[in-house]
Amino acid sequence: MSRKTPAIRQLWLTACISLFTTLLFACAPRPTPTPAAATLSPLPAVPAGAVLGVELTTERDEGQVELAAGTGARWVRVPLRWRTIEPRQNTPPAYRFDTYDTLLSALHSRGFQIILTVRDNPTWAADTPCGPLNAAGQEAFLRFLEEAVGRYHREPYAVHHWELYNEPDNTDAETYGAQGGCWGNAPAAYAELLRRAYPVIKGADPDAVVIFGGLALEQIEGNPFNVRFLERALDAGAGPYFDWANFHYYPAFSYRWDRFGRGIQGKHAYIRSILKRAGFEKPVMCSELGQPTAGPAAEGYSDQKTADEMVRSYARAVWAGMPAAIWHKLQDRPGEARLYGLVDAGGVPKPAYRTYQLLAQHLSSAHFRGELSVSEPLEAYEFAYEEDGFTHLVIAWRNGDGPAVPLHISASRALVVRVVGEEMVVQPQRAEDLVIPIDSQPLMIVY
Repeated sequence: MSRKTPAIRQLWLTACISLFTTLLFACAPRPTPTPAAATLSPLPAVPAGAVLGVELTTERDEGQVELAAGTGARWVRVPLRWRTIEPRQNTPPAYRFDTYDTLLSALHSRGFQIILTVRDNPTWAADTPCGPLNAAGQEAFLRFLEEAVGRYHREPYAVHHWELYNEPDNTDAETYGAQGGCWGNAPAAYAELLRRAYPVIKGADPDAVVIFGGLALEQIEGNPFNVRFLERALDAGAGPYFDWANFHYYPAFSYRWDRFGRGIQGKHAYIRSILKRAGFEKPVMCSELGQPTAGPAAEGYSDQKTADEMVRSYARAVWAGMPAAIWHKLQDRPGEARLYGLVDAGGVPKPAYRTYQLLAQHLSSAHFRGELSVSEPLEAYEFAYEEDGFTHLVIAWRNGDGPAVPLHISASRALVVRVVGEEMVVQPQRAEDLVIPIDSQPLMIVY
């Protein structure tokens, strides 16, 4: 055996250490990604009002069309329930599209861009209504998608956005299956579903946008969600087979995401970081954004808190360049513990409905310019504005409790809109010098 020289021994030792380290980390559990996403610059901003959307939780109440149109939203998210359309397995398939034909044509006639969330398996196609399909169900699902996309991409429907299941990262079909997804223990199967569905959807409508099912990614009591679901699906090859990533955001869980960014920006940045690590840069939308107006007394819900969260989250969503952020939801259902709707179960608009209208009214005339350079705890976003002789819009609030913070703007007059609907015209004491006190309730200021 020849003796190694010191230099060769050193190279050999270095190579062994490098190999050992590589194997060690490859086999170790993967930690939560570091907050690298927080340093990512925002994507190019979309026209401000284009981000606004609302969710319909039923396809059978046509009165929701007028209520949705009254919000001023651009998007509407609608559940497309496979089991309703194909309840029995027949040869050839017998589809029942009538209910959706009526609803979708009415929504399109009111100018909405429609997102259809495909969900709810027939009993013959899967063991659960929300998760992996059996062999017959897999083939039937592809036929169903081809039929549905081929039907609804044309007039009078013009549907081009397709989301595959709701919260597919759910692992508990029994407790949470009614929410529409439970692929959480089978991310590779969901990746395979995307791989097969993507060309079918694109073949039926080359302009279609395929959307990853909205991810919860939260750790709640019982922890039903696989917080690694997106990573595992990407590891299994899902990356090329969806156009938009997608998540759900509720302020109650903001503490988990604030280290990546502020509020909804943090969770959005986290999703982008996961995609970036896998080699992808895709638009990331939010298909559920909500804050209850009422619920258990100990949780402290109120109309004011809902209004505040709505304005903050949408301003931040515009900054992040989200193509859409869908408010959950348009209307309450009787007996719910937490009331997220803009209107109550009887169809009566709440104060949150008026807040949404005010946002839509002002953002429809606005184009995002950037975040104002202000000192903490103030947070403010600036828009170019074109209405009633005004040219600027600023949305601003104070983060945290404490006294109001002065915001200085150069203007001779301003219309200040509180998010609960109060409006007032502010005139400065001298021209071009206007100071507006900003507290924790967001203000929309046009000047």
